[in-house]
Amino acid sequence: MVDVNNVYQKVLAISNKEQRGYISPQEFNLLADKAQLDIVNSYFHDMKTAYHKPTKNQTEASDEVEMISEKLGYIRSQQTGDLTGATEPQTVTVPVITLNADCYKVGTVTITVPNNLAVEATEVGRKELTQMLSHPLTEPTTSRPVYVVQDAPNAGQLQLEIHTFGSNTANQLGINCTFTIDYFARPTVAWNYVVVSGKALYNSTASTNFALHPAEEEALVMRILELAGIMLQKQDLLQAAMVDTNNTIQKQNN
Repeated sequence: MVDVNNVYQKVLAISNKEQRGYISPQEFNLLADKAQLDIVNSYFHDMKTAYHKPTKNQTEASDEVEMISEKLGYIRSQQTGDLTGATEPQTVTVPVITLNADCYKVGTVTITVPNNLAVEATEVGRKELTQMLSHPLTEPTTSRPVYVVQDAPNAGQLQLEIHTFGSNTANQLGINCTFTIDYFARPTVAWNYVVVSGKALYNSTASTNFALHPAEEEALVMRILELAGIMLQKQDLLQAAMVDTNNTIQKQNN
């Protein structure tokens, strides 16, 4: 975790230098939320890039994947439950799972049948699913489950439509399965305070720290300053943050 108060104090110290502008707690919380999501989203992009690096860099790529996985570990979560199949072909129902409200991105979906065989489900699109269901040889089974992501009735939530049998596979109906969903939770952050003598004093008990690896503290400070420079229309603040970020990247690449 990254202490939200440490980040805010550093942001204030740099932004107030040479009268570059004051960032209120409300403004900081908005910028901090975006900065954190920007960093988290970069993990998914970097992970994809690392997996596709040339074979000659396989050792380096492996280290990079491990490093990114460690950082993503701070927002990993899990959801489990039961899947119940239909008992008759005439009443075939497709299990639909409403994901936890904090689900930001689905990682893996595992289906476990009564014989304790755990199989990872594959994500497919609606069109691909229709094509799979059109033929007995390609339709989903308990050993080859698939799922479709769709919007839930509740705004901001997702649902998974789980397919563990095809419409013509009567001998697999009625099987009770369980599911395990590994997902990445949407990180939140909040610098809360109490007003004493007209000043905002940090309230640690009501605040929420960044859900990021401690190594990301400086990246957070610089990203928030970049966003603040745009918000406050302070070109010097924006440039200072960008220069510091570029210097850090150059040092890491050397």
